[in-house]
Amino acid sequence: MVKPHTRSPRKIDETSRSEILRLLKLNGELSVAQLCKLRNVTHTAVRRHLSTLQNEGFVTHRIEETDIGRPVHMFKLTAKSQSFFPTDYEGVALNLLDTLCADTGHRGVLDFLNSANDRLIQDLSARLRDKPLEERVEGLCTYFRDAGYMSEWKRLPDGNFFLLHQNCAIYNLAEKYRQFCLLELHLIQNVLNTKVSRQQYIFKDQPVCGYLVHCEKNK
Repeated sequence: MVKPHTRSPRKIDETSRSEILRLLKLNGELSVAQLCKLRNVTHTAVRRHLSTLQNEGFVTHRIEETDIGRPVHMFKLTAKSQSFFPTDYEGVALNLLDTLCADTGHRGVLDFLNSANDRLIQDLSARLRDKPLEERVEGLCTYFRDAGYMSEWKRLPDGNFFLLHQNCAIYNLAEKYRQFCLLELHLIQNVLNTKVSRQQYIFKDQPVCGYLVHCEKNK
C-alpha cells in the first residue's frame, strides 16, 4: 500500500513559482520589480506566476501609494501558503500523545482527544448551524481542505451528499492512534447534524476516506 501524503511541504511544478514563494517568505513583502531583480527574470514571467499563486490563494497584495508615478502592488504570502514550508507539527503531536499514552494509557489519549474534538465541534457548529445542509457540507469541506485533507464533496442523485478526503493530513498520527478516525466521523456527524456513514477508509487499503452524508429527508 502506498501511504497518502502527510503534511510535508507542497511541491510546485515550476521552480520559479517555488522561488517566488521562498523570496516572499524571506522578505515579507516584495513588488514585481523587486522580485524581477532578485530572480533575474522578466516582469511578464513574474506577473504570470503571481497571478497563478493569487488564484490558488497562496499570495495576496496591497496597493502602496508613491510620491511619483503609479501606485505599487506589494505582494505577500497568505496563511494558506504555510503548507509549502517545512514543519514538524505532526512529530511534536506524536511525541505528546506517546507521552500521554505512557502516563495514562489509550483511555487517557481518547479522553484528551475527545475533549479537543468537542471544542472543535462547538466552534464549527456555531459557524454553520443556521445554514442549509448543503452549505454546512461546503463549510465543513472548506475546513478540511484548509487543514490539508484535499477534501471534495458532491451531491448525489438521491439527494444525499458524499464527502471525501483525497489526502490524510495526519496519516502518521492516525496510523498509530486510530482514535482520530473515530473522532473524525463523530465530528462530521455532529457538525452536519445528520446521519453520516464512512464508505471508504484509507486504513482499509482504499485510496480515500469517503463519507456518505444523508440529507434530512433520507435519514
